[in-house]
Amino acid sequence: MKKEKNLRVNSKWRSLSKITSMILFFGVLFVSAFIFSSCTKKGCTSTCATNYDSKAKKDDGSCRGCTNKKANNYCADADYSDQSCTCGGYGFLSAQNKSNTTIQKIVIGNTNYGTLDPGEIKEVRLPNGTHTVEFQAVSGGGGCTPAEVIITECGTEIRSCSY
Repeated sequence: MKKEKNLRVNSKWRSLSKITSMILFFGVLFVSAFIFSSCTKKGCTSTCATNYDSKAKKDDGSCRGCTNKKANNYCADADYSDQSCTCGGYGFLSAQNKSNTTIQKIVIGNTNYGTLDPGEIKEVRLPNGTHTVEFQAVSGGGGCTPAEVIITECGTEIRSCSY
């Protein structure tokens, strides 16, 4: 009788031990899967960025590239500028009329870029270098003193006139 009772206890103990081992095994398996799946490599996932990381699965906001929308190599996903923008040897002049009279001519070098209404802003694409900008009012009268501007690669120089 005592032997029979011991067998039942041993049998129950073995069953309990197997169940505990299975729970422990699957618990370790679950925790391992969770840990390794949450270790997704972070980095720059934008292919146009200069620091693109093909192994990164999650973007960490570190992408560097050209952030100037006017540039040939603009990277919409870049978080930071890396000063790599190229505009084919051109930059931009942003001309603004701050007076309440229409400017009849915007002359840059020897080229007339048209009129500029009060409050209007006109952007002109120019080759890199130094340019003379002149705002001329109605023929023979008024305007703004000519000014020199230096245009840099992809840069925007701003000039305004108010007379």
